[in-house]
Amino acid sequence: MSSRYRLTSIPIQLLANLAIALMYYGIAELSRYIAATANVITPVWIADGLAVAVTWLFGNQILPGVYFGSLLASIFTFGNDSSSLSNLIAGFCMLGIAAGTTLGTWLGVFCLRRTVRQGYPLKLVSDSVKFLLCGGLITPIVNATIGTTMVMFSPKMSGFNYQSIWLNWLISNITGILILTPLLLSWNHYWQLNYIRCYHHKSKFAQIRNRIFSSKLAIIKLFLLTGVICAVSYATFWTNYPIIYILFPLLTWITFCCGYPGVTLATFIMSLIAILGTVRGLGRFAIVETHQSLLYLQIFIVVVVFTTIILAAVLSERREAEINLKIAFSDLQIIHQELRIRTQEVDTKNHQLQQTLEELKITQAHMIQSEKMSALGNLVAGVAHEIHNPVGFLQGNLQPALLYIQDLFDLIDIYHQEHPPLSDTVKNKIKAIDLEFVREDLPKLLNSMNDGIDRIENISNSLRTFSRTDANLPTEFNLHDGIDSTLLILKHRLKANKKRPAIEVIKDYGNIPLVKCYAGQINQVFMNIISNAIDAIEEKIEAEKEKNSLPSSHVSASSGKITISTSVIDHQLVKIAIADNGTGIPEEIQEYIFDPFFTTKPVGKGTGMGMSISYQIIAEKHCGKLDCFSKPGEGTEFIIHIPLGIG
Repeated sequence: MSSRYRLTSIPIQLLANLAIALMYYGIAELSRYIAATANVITPVWIADGLAVAVTWLFGNQILPGVYFGSLLASIFTFGNDSSSLSNLIAGFCMLGIAAGTTLGTWLGVFCLRRTVRQGYPLKLVSDSVKFLLCGGLITPIVNATIGTTMVMFSPKMSGFNYQSIWLNWLISNITGILILTPLLLSWNHYWQLNYIRCYHHKSKFAQIRNRIFSSKLAIIKLFLLTGVICAVSYATFWTNYPIIYILFPLLTWITFCCGYPGVTLATFIMSLIAILGTVRGLGRFAIVETHQSLLYLQIFIVVVVFTTIILAAVLSERREAEINLKIAFSDLQIIHQELRIRTQEVDTKNHQLQQTLEELKITQAHMIQSEKMSALGNLVAGVAHEIHNPVGFLQGNLQPALLYIQDLFDLIDIYHQEHPPLSDTVKNKIKAIDLEFVREDLPKLLNSMNDGIDRIENISNSLRTFSRTDANLPTEFNLHDGIDSTLLILKHRLKANKKRPAIEVIKDYGNIPLVKCYAGQINQVFMNIISNAIDAIEEKIEAEKEKNSLPSSHVSASSGKITISTSVIDHQLVKIAIADNGTGIPEEIQEYIFDPFFTTKPVGKGTGMGMSISYQIIAEKHCGKLDCFSKPGEGTEFIIHIPLGIG
């Protein structure tokens, strides 16, 4: 939001400049009254704080008002001399001083606008530092340098000390800007946020009324804190009690409660009370010379204002970070909801595919098996693709989230160091949430989530490997990847369940090259053989339990075993051997296992086409060989021979 106002017409500009000139002169006279000393250079000059604030808010079109206001203030200081020559010289000095005030104000605000890209220069810590450097240092240096140079020619100056006058002028300008400018800018920003935005709403009066009622508690709190700061400031600067450092925690408290508007108002009130007390020779800063006392006091005020402005900026950034965190959390909830919708869509598609498979069962058995594997491949590929995007999103955001959490922990540590001791409320909250445990466990939790995402990604890659669709021509394929992806898909069947322990898979892979083949069909062969091996092992375990009347917990943990080995024969063939220790196949039916529609499974559990299709894929499609060797009660071994390249 921009806090700059535009004066659209020339009459309005003239009236505004006249008002600024009168206000500048009035504040200048108030400064002289508050800090009345014997010196021509007033040690407290609040008027420049008004000049910087209005130039920031209204732009360069208000600078003529600053010039004439400074000129008016100088006339009543250096004018009214009896000699015409003296009056002429004094007029030259007054014009130069007014020009220096205007030039310094313009240059400070110009530099501030070039470095700060927001309409409110106190929102961020970096912007607050730029304000303190540009408005609180550049402007006073230019004002003090030109003004002191002009004062050299004034007939009223006797015993002129350029360094002393320049330093007094500089400190008085810095104090005035740091006291008044933040007060005007912060309250203008507060007004824009809370009332001007409501004024442009359709139901503007109701909005303003609701805003006032909702702010009633904050207003009461501000009045109470203002009363407290007045009382503490009076006790500090109008008496000799050594309680000056009580102001720091009090101003810190006001900063936490009321932000910029409250702390700038409190600092302004404290400064006025301190100056009035010091001028009267009261308080801890009062010494023999009032002028010197005010200079020491102003240095203290500058330190206080600098500290409170930076603290308020830190709190402002923290509040903005909290808002951004809430927005990010809201976006994450939206993404989570979208992910749920996508998951439901996948479930719906899966249901539709299952219905399609049921309808296809009425067709030829060979086509049933082929279409089922094709549908399974499409489904696995779709699921792998759907998983990849959200997994990538989560994987890309976990590490920044871990960094953000670490930054928050670092901020908590800095806060503990900068603002000890902690209040009882904070201590109780730390104890209630067990902060140390949260600090230790939260990164572990995120790392565990990252491990889970890596595991999902591996599963997704395996699914895509298994679901490779064959092109018109064979391609080079890593058979080990096909075996591993098949085992991953069948992993749920290999795990232990209520009926049996886990089936052990032993992989004895040799150093085999890439094989030129139809990858999807080879994976189908692996799926058929390993699925039949699992069925045979489960059948054997069931038979042993029925024979010995043993519960599942008494079955040997090594009762199920599948061994897969690969090797190269004569640099021409790749051999894949898949053996199990299941029930085995009786000798009288071994010669029929590759026949269509032949099955050893009960009715409804097999079509009798799995091994027939596997044989066709190996023998006809890849010019290879598929053999079966089995002994009843000991197990079965299938040996596949595939040429390294299909001719």
